[in-house]
Amino acid sequence: MQMKINKHAVSKEAELETAIRDAYPKVYSYLYHRTLDAALSKDLTQETFYRFYRHLDQYEEQGKLLNFLYRIARHLVYDHTRSRRYTDELQEEQMRDDTYNGERLFQKKEEFVILRSWISELPPHLQDVLLLRYDEGLKYRDISQITGIHVSTVKSQVRLALHILKKRAQKEGWK
Repeated sequence: MQMKINKHAVSKEAELETAIRDAYPKVYSYLYHRTLDAALSKDLTQETFYRFYRHLDQYEEQGKLLNFLYRIARHLVYDHTRSRRYTDELQEEQMRDDTYNGERLFQKKEEFVILRSWISELPPHLQDVLLLRYDEGLKYRDISQITGIHVSTVKSQVRLALHILKKRAQKEGWK
């Protein structure tokens, strides 16, 4: 008796495995930017993929897998933030954490730490669109799929976040 192998199912499984392997560092990066805590980001990344696998049978291939994973990660951050309020001391400790390589965005570590603290003061929805756009390099339509808001709203929220940061920078004497 010869067993028949569904080549389509095998190739889909391999394709999904490759996509997930490629997505893992991107999801971790997003979560790190949202939490500024390496250990928490690792835990939330694991939880993101656990939830994805747990409900894999319900996943329908609509849009990009990465966007779907970002959406799960985003909800996990919100859940975590609601369940546990950060103290000022913890936020200061997280900002001093030097695990993120800030050279990509700024030459001086001091500027990076200051800007990150300003970003962390933005409302969560503005933090999300700003980090997804500039740290993760996503297109507006992808951010729209992740956040569930219209593309034009995403664009205006990014502009608003940048405007707030620019005003703050001017107020602090930055050029």
